[in-house]
Amino acid sequence: MGKAIIEQMDTLRKQRAEAVTKQAAQATRIADREQAIADATAAVAAKEEAHLRAANESQLHSFTAMVYGKNPTEVSDAEVHWFLRLFVFLPSIFVALASSFLAISAYERAKPTTRRERKRVEVDLAIEATDGTLPTYIRDEVHNAVKEHLRAEAAEPTQEPSRELTTTPQPAE
Repeated sequence: MGKAIIEQMDTLRKQRAEAVTKQAAQATRIADREQAIADATAAVAAKEEAHLRAANESQLHSFTAMVYGKNPTEVSDAEVHWFLRLFVFLPSIFVALASSFLAISAYERAKPTTRRERKRVEVDLAIEATDGTLPTYIRDEVHNAVKEHLRAEAAEPTQEPSRELTTTPQPAE
């Protein structure tokens, strides 16, 4: 009978050791899951804080909060979208229409000029010392083209002057 009790005690000790091992493994898994939950909670808290900071610094949220009488961080997305539709999109449509109507109503037809009036126009181009840069070259080309155009207009008084300006290349200095 003593031998059976000893065997039974050994079996129970082995079962207890297995149970302790399983319990330790479960405790490790629980600790890992708790750490994962804590990490996820910290990440969510950081994202929420960044969202609140961004909403607090947002002009759109501030204006919407003024309309609703709330804190900018308490304004919902639906309220922001309503504010956008009412106070941003509608006024922009009205401004676009108003500017179009203003442009249409401000149009005034210019009366055509006669040849004699065109000849009275004097062209005064200030030519400074050339320094070989691109703006100087362009200025010289424009000056020469205008002079050439005026000479051609003065030489042919019966013909309507051409609207095209021709340029002549200048030799480099």
